[in-house]
Amino acid sequence: MIALRSLSEIEEADLSPEVRCAARDAITTLVDAYSEPGRPYDPDHDGFVAMLDGAGDAKMMLEATLEGVTHDRGCDSFVSTILNNNQYGLTLIVPDLPTLDPRLREKLIGHLPNIVAHTDISGFYLG
Repeated sequence: MIALRSLSEIEEADLSPEVRCAARDAITTLVDAYSEPGRPYDPDHDGFVAMLDGAGDAKMMLEATLEGVTHDRGCDSFVSTILNNNQYGLTLIVPDLPTLDPRLREKLIGHLPNIVAHTDISGFYLG
């Protein structure tokens, strides 16, 4: 798992353009949600973005309770959250690659909103 705690870490990481896009969007959302006057976003307190990059990460996600999943077609990645409490969570970027564990892909698709879950990832409604 690659931890991404700031926009500068995202820019410095060896990420594909698609994953960099999803990570930028996710960290911007965290900063906007948790920054308040006098209290900036703190990744150690508020959570951060992580990109899955190995079989062990897939195993961890298969066992985790997901708090929502989206599929970003422009970035060709799933984005999900695991909440530890009301303040801290991990936003997970899962590149939608042919090498993605099929069990994990099935779990992620199963957590998509109903209209999206009945649409293939290319955008065609499956009924």
